[in-house]
Amino acid sequence: MSEVMVRLRTFGLGLVSAGCLALAVTVATPSFAQLGQAEDTAGQATREGAASQDRINQLDDRTEEILRDYRVVVGRLDDMREYNAQQERLIHAQVAEIASLENQIENVTGLRRDISPLITRMLDGLRVFVDLDVPFLADERHERVERLTALMEDPAISVAEKFRRVLEAYQIENDYGRTIEAYVDTIEEDGEVLELDFLKIGRVAFFYQTKDQARSAIWNSDTGAWEPLPDRFNSPVRIGINMAREIIPPEILILPVNVSAEASE
Repeated sequence: MSEVMVRLRTFGLGLVSAGCLALAVTVATPSFAQLGQAEDTAGQATREGAASQDRINQLDDRTEEILRDYRVVVGRLDDMREYNAQQERLIHAQVAEIASLENQIENVTGLRRDISPLITRMLDGLRVFVDLDVPFLADERHERVERLTALMEDPAISVAEKFRRVLEAYQIENDYGRTIEAYVDTIEEDGEVLELDFLKIGRVAFFYQTKDQARSAIWNSDTGAWEPLPDRFNSPVRIGINMAREIIPPEILILPVNVSAEASE
């Protein structure tokens, strides 16, 4: 009986223990469910937080992009403002230039009226000067004056071009006074046409010499005629001719110079 009781007790104990275990399990089961639900809730909150953070990051990126675009637009706007200001300054300058040109155009008519008679007087003075000057290169110089005279009658040539041509002729005449030239030309003497070598030394002296170098002469501006030179000047005149033609190097020449009576007084 004792053994049975022990067994019953043991069995009873087992029953009690089992009952207690069942009770413990029954009591603990709602706690695990809540924990799982909490974990699910926390996980969902974490996921939602991560999604929110992603959206925030995307918004930050978009904001940075918009800010960069804004800065680019502001920079372009500043450039456009500077460009517009520059163009405005340019337009003002062009308007001023146009006004100046219009003013000049208004004065052109008056200037043309003033300069045309001046050109005519200059050409007349040039013609008289060539006629009265030492007669070197006479044909060339008279032809130049005649060409200018014809040019003055051409309506297709501007007043400015006519004035330039007359000034150019004056410059050529001025240069003649600083150059030494030798050339071949003909003159008529005692009814005979002679081919001679001519030597011009500025406007100081003007000589000719026959081809055989046997005779030389100097132009006398006072009498307007040629005067024969002594034979001793034939060699210096020939040397001067060769120097002018750059056949020989320059050297000192002893030649007569025609001094007018007015200059000597």
